[in-house]
Amino acid sequence: MAALLSAGRHSTIFRPSVPNVWILSWLVCSQRKSTNISAVDSFISELMENKKLKWKVLNSRHRNGKSKTPTQIEQAELSATVVRSPTETLLRSSFRLGELYKELTSNPLLVNISQLEVSQVDHLLETALKEENAEDVSRLLSQILEFQKLPSTPVLNAALKHLSHQKQLETIEQLAELYTQLHPQQTGTAIGRFEHFKALCQWKLGNSLKSLEAFRTIMASCNEEQLLIIDHILLEMIDETIGRKSEAVLLAVISLCEFCLTELRHDFPLCYVWEKSFLSAWHSDQEAAKTLFDRHAALRRAV
Repeated sequence: MAALLSAGRHSTIFRPSVPNVWILSWLVCSQRKSTNISAVDSFISELMENKKLKWKVLNSRHRNGKSKTPTQIEQAELSATVVRSPTETLLRSSFRLGELYKELTSNPLLVNISQLEVSQVDHLLETALKEENAEDVSRLLSQILEFQKLPSTPVLNAALKHLSHQKQLETIEQLAELYTQLHPQQTGTAIGRFEHFKALCQWKLGNSLKSLEAFRTIMASCNEEQLLIIDHILLEMIDETIGRKSEAVLLAVISLCEFCLTELRHDFPLCYVWEKSFLSAWHSDQEAAKTLFDRHAALRRAV
């Protein structure tokens, strides 16, 4: 009996103090609250989606002048959100950029320079020359001749040098004639008439002896500053001669350089042709260098 009483006392200690009915009602209320919150969240989400959908419809109407159905918009969103691999994205991007670059660079220049300022013509022509776009250069020069709108002298010199390398003697002569018409006060010298570019063009055309004779005539009337301009051209011609052209052309180049030394007291061309001949792998060039060294005391002093 005592044991039963003791067990009864201990059982009252572990008996829950909250009634079972209250616990059940609390659980039901919590579940209802959770359900209500979920319903509210769902309702708000639906409102937001509808608002976004309406905004897209209105925006589409504003852009295209006609409305799109929600189904069309959903399909557009679905196609826009398709996940592409990074490799596919890079390939597509590079392809589009390549096509864009090709489109921009392949199209010819479509600019009318008749109403442009000289600085604008300079910019267009300089850009075409730097990009080595012969087609654009040709179009610009054609318009320059047509509208008689010459660029500044430095840009014109660059264009004439380009034409010399392109062997376009006729265009050089046309530009020189136009320059003489527009700036007669600047054409009192051979350099002012761009005779050196005509001579360079003759060299590029293969008329070596005719070109060298023209340079002899030009240099005879040049001052010290103008001789420096000719020097830059002679450097290019000497480089093309040593080890490449015939011995007759080499002797003609050396003759011009000796003329510069003896008649004009200008020793730079002779020193340069001697150095190039001395370093050449051709025996005939080395022999020419030895002959020059023995012949000219000024060369020995300079070296």
